[in-house]
Amino acid sequence: MEVGWCSEHGLPHSHLLEWSDEDRAKLVAYLMESAARCQMCGTSAWEWEEDRLAYGPATEQCQGCYIKDTAAEDDDTPKLKGSRVVLIPRRQFEERARREFELKKRSADV
Repeated sequence: MEVGWCSEHGLPHSHLLEWSDEDRAKLVAYLMESAARCQMCGTSAWEWEEDRLAYGPATEQCQGCYIKDTAAEDDDTPKLKGSRVVLIPRRQFEERARREFELKKRSADV
């Protein structure tokens, strides 16, 4: 568990071993608590056991997710198996769109 955390954070495990026992115990407790949470909703079973109404559903909209969903539904966008819609910075998006336009233009000219 510690090694996995170190790998994810770019920290050599030997550096983690230099932490105090208390700090390492806190990290392990945090990792265990995080692993016990539902990956879909983020809650833990103990939260519901303590209070069956601990959470209520709410709808939130993310502009980025909206754009991704809209692009995924776009009939003009090729949908190759294994592909997914991602968000890239505007400059990269514009450069990619320019290159794709030029390629289509060249193909049409041939």
